[in-house]
Amino acid sequence: MWRKLAVHRRENDTCRAEWARSLGNLAGCLGAFGRLGEAIEKAKTSELIWGDLAGHQPDVYRADWAGSITNLATHLSEAGRFDEALEKGQTAELILRELATLQPDSYRADWAMSIGNLANRLSDLGRFDEAIEKAQSSEVMWCELAGSQPDAHRADWARSLENLGIHLGAVARCEEAVERVEVAKAMWRNLADLQPDAYRAELAWSLGNLAIHLSVLGRFAESVEAAQAAEVMCRDLAERQPNAYRVYWAWVLSVFAKSKLNGRDFPAAVTTAGKAIDQFQLLEPERMRSRASWVGWAHRVYAAALKRCQSQNIAPHNTRIPGRVRLRRSANHRRFGECNACASQADAHHHKSCIVVSSVSASFKRRLEFRWRRNVDGDDHHPVAHSPADDVNRSATVRSAATAIPVSPSG
Repeated sequence: MWRKLAVHRRENDTCRAEWARSLGNLAGCLGAFGRLGEAIEKAKTSELIWGDLAGHQPDVYRADWAGSITNLATHLSEAGRFDEALEKGQTAELILRELATLQPDSYRADWAMSIGNLANRLSDLGRFDEAIEKAQSSEVMWCELAGSQPDAHRADWARSLENLGIHLGAVARCEEAVERVEVAKAMWRNLADLQPDAYRAELAWSLGNLAIHLSVLGRFAESVEAAQAAEVMCRDLAERQPNAYRVYWAWVLSVFAKSKLNGRDFPAAVTTAGKAIDQFQLLEPERMRSRASWVGWAHRVYAAALKRCQSQNIAPHNTRIPGRVRLRRSANHRRFGECNACASQADAHHHKSCIVVSSVSASFKRRLEFRWRRNVDGDDHHPVAHSPADDVNRSATVRSAATAIPVSPSG
């Protein structure tokens, strides 16, 4: 409808703006259902319209243009096109920085959001030191904003703390990561107590990431406890909204399985990892490809747990082979999949159990290499998860323009 109005009233910028906004919303819906190619196409069209409008009336539409660029960057990242996503993220951050310099009361929050998203784009490409620098800047800004307007920005501050923890964990600064994530978890719990529908998902992601950091530090009992709490929450969310939350439930199941494996509960680890793989199998193919590291990790946790059961003559709770996911073993996996782990492991099964997507782009290969970290045992890597609200939902809040349909209830 908005497209028809925009075509018939070409000189009416209001109609064109609404058309651009509707395209952004459609892109968000498509992305939530794993149709990433279509989502990118719609997001690009939306960004072009906003860019044209901003060229004619920059004071009115420049912030909307920045929002559409950020949303496009998010969809590109989801599809594994990390170089393009970074370029778009840098453009959006520059625009919002200029706007925040001129009107800090109106655009400082949007600028802080864009810096946090830029940190994620840098992390996608393995530029972890730069990502940490950006994440720290974003966290400081959100802290200041939350101090002056706690009701409006407390959740944003919690999200920035958690993301900073993720980036610190990526370079093995896990003690610092746990400190940040613990603070974020406490904030999410308070918010979830007040508004469970809005913040329960965020609390679940926080617990899942905390479980990963605790496992790396060898605090296995605490890791299992955090992962179990996250799994219960994610299972409930996925049962209510499978298209939005199944992928995150599968991720949390993988985290839970790894925590059990590290805690030497091998039979339970086999069962839980198998459940994770089954959930991944139910995803749309494009979305499963975008989560290649998560899928491969779940397979390797399953294989490692099953091997431990066999080596100790323990009967696992479930010895079935999980549902077949379109993955293959890579003969040349050491070149891009495990970075340091395969080269450093004397145990041959580690290299043999490496699983990757059969046909991935160069950017996907970088993702598999950079986004996985070694755990305390040295036999696996932990793919951490940013909140699903972190990119699409927060990036869509620039003056409520170019809004993508949320994939979590956290707004």
